[in-house]
Order: sequence, then C-alpha cells, then structure tokens
Amino acid sequence: MAEIILNSLSKTYPSGTVGVKDVSMKIENGELTVITGGQASGKSALLRSVCGLDDITSGEVYVDGTLINGVLPKDRDIAVVMQNIPLYPHLTVFDNLAYSLNLRKLPKAEIEARVNEAAAIMGLGSVLLKKPKNLSSLERQRAFLARAIARRTKIIMIDEPFKGLDDGLKNEMRTEIVKLSKRLGVNFIVAMRSSSDALVMADKIAYFEKGELVQYATPAEIYDRPATVGVATYFGRPKINIIDGVIEEGNFVGADIKIPVGERAKDYDGTGKKVYLAARGEDIAQGEQFEAKVVAVNKEYGTFTAEITPNYSLTVFADALPKEGENIRLAFKETGMLLYDFETEKLIG
Repeated sequence: MAEIILNSLSKTYPSGTVGVKDVSMKIENGELTVITGGQASGKSALLRSVCGLDDITSGEVYVDGTLINGVLPKDRDIAVVMQNIPLYPHLTVFDNLAYSLNLRKLPKAEIEARVNEAAAIMGLGSVLLKKPKNLSSLERQRAFLARAIARRTKIIMIDEPFKGLDDGLKNEMRTEIVKLSKRLGVNFIVAMRSSSDALVMADKIAYFEKGELVQYATPAEIYDRPATVGVATYFGRPKINIIDGVIEEGNFVGADIKIPVGERAKDYDGTGKKVYLAARGEDIAQGEQFEAKVVAVNKEYGTFTAEITPNYSLTVFADALPKEGENIRLAFKETGMLLYDFETEKLIG
C-alpha cells in the first residue's frame, strides 16, 4: 500500500497542449481511485505524469512521503497497464509476465514464483505456454493485469481497462479489478471514460475537465452532491434534470413552475440572478407542486418523460408508470434538489 500526494502537478506538452493543470490530491493507502472525464480531459496525462512516462512541467509527486519527481519510471514502484503496451506476440504468456522481472535480473526461482503466483491470482495457469494470439479477449486483459501483479509494486495504474470488451466481459473485468484491489491491498489508479463503471468500482473518483481536477470525492458524494453542472450531467443515467430560473421569495421560479427552496439560495433571492435547479429522476415524484404531461414511457428502465412546457421536460423514475398522454402532478423531493449558479455552474450551498 502507498500514500500518494500530488502537489500542484502540471503537464504542458511542447505543442502547448495542457495535459493536466495545477492538480493537488491525496490518495490514501489501499484505495481504488478512478480518474474519469471526457475526451482530452487529462486522464491519461495524469497517469503518465505520475508513473514517469512523461516529465512533468511543474509540481511534485510524493509516494509514502518521498518525492519521486526525479526517479526513473522503472524505479518508481508503479506497475502500468496501458493499451499501447501490448503483450509481446512472439513470447508465451509466461515469458510476457516474466519480461520485466528478467530485465531487473531477479533470480530465476523468484521470477518463476512471481509469475506462477500472478497467473494463479488471475486464473491463467492453464494458458501460460500459449502465445497472445491464442488467448481470448478476457484472457488477454487478465494477462495485462497479471504482468503488473508479478512486479509486486505498491501501485498499479490502468488506462482504459475495458476498451474493446463487450458488456459481459467488461462486467467480469470490472469485478476482477475490484476484487484484486481488496485482495492485494495495493493502490489501484484506473483511468476510464465510463461514469457508470466509476460509480460502481471506485473508493474515490477524480473527475477532470480540460486538464483540471473539478471534484475528488466518494462515489456517493459525486452522485448526490456534484460540485458543478458538468459533474452532475456526467454521472447518472438518465441524465440529471436541469431547469434554469431565478429565486424569488424563497422559491425557484422558472419553466412555468414555482418550487420552494427555503434559505439555500438566499443570496440570490430577489436579485434576478439566474440559477439552475437540478434533480435526478429518483428525486421527483407524484405530488402537488406542478402539472406536467407524460410524453414518453420507458418500461424497460422504469422511467417516463413529462413535459412542463414545450421547452422543458423531466425524466422521472416510478414504480407505477403513468400512461403516455396523461396529465399528472409532480413535486421535487427537498433532499434531492440541487441549485447551481448560472454563470459559474458551481453548486450553491
């Protein structure tokens, strides 16, 4: 296990492209951390900067209190699993797992013991003599992980572990990684785009936009108290419902509805300054706050879409689904309502 501290870490490439910008975060011993965000958000850049594959522009990386900025990648006690570091096609699975250990000139008996242990952990004992081309997709992914496990490092970093896998194999691999994290007791840092997988897997989630760390929190905090509109819309399916309006006399007013919000946005009350009201589908229920027309019903997911005005509709979860075309009355649950500043898109309160 390792404690990892990033202090104002930045990486700018020679082209001027920003990889990551002023990132500070602390990863506790044994945590499974998921780095997520959209395309070019900084996920891979962060991994490459921490493991040493890319030189950082500024900032500091500490592992267990030791500054590792100047330490070579091979000496950082970090194993890396990346799509662009494939299995060698001319080597057997055994030799692929042993490759980095041979480079370190470990004793033959120790190499064999480490490889066999890693293969046993990943269920690859029966394919050690096969070449990569003869492995299934899942076996290849397991071999990537086994190669990292054989190094016996404090930290394992994985970039896009589910790329190219169908849903069934992805679910298996996701379960494997979570189990490994607990079994081995090492830090797993996983970069991926899938918000749903991040919510299921992670002890902590770091959400990035344009190289900047926007929110670093537990899955529950990310889902229930997203720090920005961007975080709120990235996590959760169907997407969170968002309406813009203003605060007047303790009420949110917008889209022809009036919702009591109490004191949570008192600094905006009566100013005319716009805000967003956001709520997930499970935080809207039948009630007496406003009327809407059901325009679509999704029986598979247990949701319906209700139109407030031609420009505003809500997606709502329900045990008993209404009929399409029906007019119903709805209400926002007080505990599930979120308010965001319209300009900054940051959470209010």
